[in-house]
Amino acid sequence: MFDSLFTYQEALGIHLQVLGGDEFQYRACQIRIENKTLQFEKKLLDITHSEGLRKAFSKVKPIGITVSGKGILYKSMERVEEITPEVFSRILPNAAFQDFYIQNFISGELSFLSIIRKAELDKILAPIRILEFTPVIVSLGPFPVSVLIPQLNWYAGDFIFDGYRVERDSEGNWQSVTAAEENRSPFPIKAESEIVDERILLAYASAFQILMQGRVEAVELPIEGVQQERDLYNRIKKVKGWGIVTLGMGLLILFINFFLFSSFLSENSAMERQVNQQALSEQAFSKLKQSLEEKESAVKAMGWEGGIHKSILMDQLLSQMPREIQILEIAGNPLIPNDSHKKPEFAVREIEIRGLSGKILSVEEWISRVKTLAWVKEVQLESYNYQPDQNSGQFSLIIKY
Repeated sequence: MFDSLFTYQEALGIHLQVLGGDEFQYRACQIRIENKTLQFEKKLLDITHSEGLRKAFSKVKPIGITVSGKGILYKSMERVEEITPEVFSRILPNAAFQDFYIQNFISGELSFLSIIRKAELDKILAPIRILEFTPVIVSLGPFPVSVLIPQLNWYAGDFIFDGYRVERDSEGNWQSVTAAEENRSPFPIKAESEIVDERILLAYASAFQILMQGRVEAVELPIEGVQQERDLYNRIKKVKGWGIVTLGMGLLILFINFFLFSSFLSENSAMERQVNQQALSEQAFSKLKQSLEEKESAVKAMGWEGGIHKSILMDQLLSQMPREIQILEIAGNPLIPNDSHKKPEFAVREIEIRGLSGKILSVEEWISRVKTLAWVKEVQLESYNYQPDQNSGQFSLIIKY
């Protein structure tokens, strides 16, 4: 029911082909999930300048990129689960392991390695990063298409597309890959009922891997910075998802509160009319007043604050949060600590946030940003406990509004 709140529903895939020198060719495919069905939003072929991507896809996140063409070394070998310096030395004996990115695509009993210099890949991705397009997954060569083949109308035999021929065994495992201009699909390729241009397949696969993360095994380069960006996007998606769920629950609670409040008001009005009609004694009037006060207190204890949407306020607070901070808990009208024998009491017009940050400066920066919000009256840093063994500190904030 809530899958769409916590998983990506839209992604952009880019196939970046290195032609040589500083010449590149881009192909792009934007897809989305609607009513549990994959839909193609936009497809672009043979873009010769990265600026064309900005004009066509200025607001799409997240992004997957597949790089092919010159500058990439492909090797196949017996299956290895992890590429260690020892394994790498058998492939390139005189090369420095730390200078290269290595993608290990495993199919059956074979590993297909794609190797590129880190400096070369950084140079290739520079025009994309200048556009403020931040990839959350980067792949090399034709191998990401492996996640798509089960979704296409290609059921057996060698898979041929866009200059590549993938030799497969009877179980669909890859045996070899050859590249030649004449390698073209002998029939139209379809995803479900829609025809997909074979030249767009690698861009499609890049986006598909993002939407299907956790459900398919992605073919990607182990780039720490890219993986961190993906983790950040996932955390933001979860925070926003829980924000919407909290908002929905808050609206439900507000509706119940409103219903109860209206019932209380109706009952109070009836009681007031009864007082006027029957001329109650002073003692009876005192009891009625006490009843009204108790009911008003009950309404306040339920969190009624005149229609303020706490979830919207929380979302605004989180939008100001530096990326270095990790949220552990956020609560509206938190419970006030007291004697366990007393009735529970809740703070009024307060939001409590607990989280982790490696630097107190990040927390102070967040506090400065939060104070700029018009509805914020006061921000208190309740505590910051730094733990050297974890290189992080736990903090607690109180925002009054």
